Amino acid sequence: MPTEKPRVTITVSEDQLKEIEDYRFSRKLRSQTQAINDLVRAGLEELKRQEAEKIEKASSSIQPEPEAVKKNTVDLFRDVLGRAGLLGPDQDISDNDLEFLKAMFLAMKAHFQEREEGRQ
Repeated sequence: MPTEKPRVTITVSEDQLKEIEDYRFSRKLRSQTQAINDLVRAGLEELKRQEAEKIEKASSSIQPEPEAVKKNTVDLFRDVLGRAGLLGPDQDISDNDLEFLKAMFLAMKAHFQEREEGRQ
């Protein structure tokens, strides 16, 4: 049956093909395409789960900030956002804004750590 979906061609080893076929038959799937789509979907979901786990692990390791450190952090974010034109001089950063910015920095930290580990 013709499809409008994009098509891709992949090359796999004999061992990978056997694993795909074993997966297909163990789940009584009708085609290799269905088996490969299931495996790709499961792999992508696992990668998302691992990334979320890394971010959660990094954020749970942060200790509550003393008020002086929090004020310094807010001032730093206000300065950076102001320089980028994202925050006016009279605008304030809410606690939600601060939590969002911290999460973004944690995600960047995880990214750069992973990149460094890949270089070694």
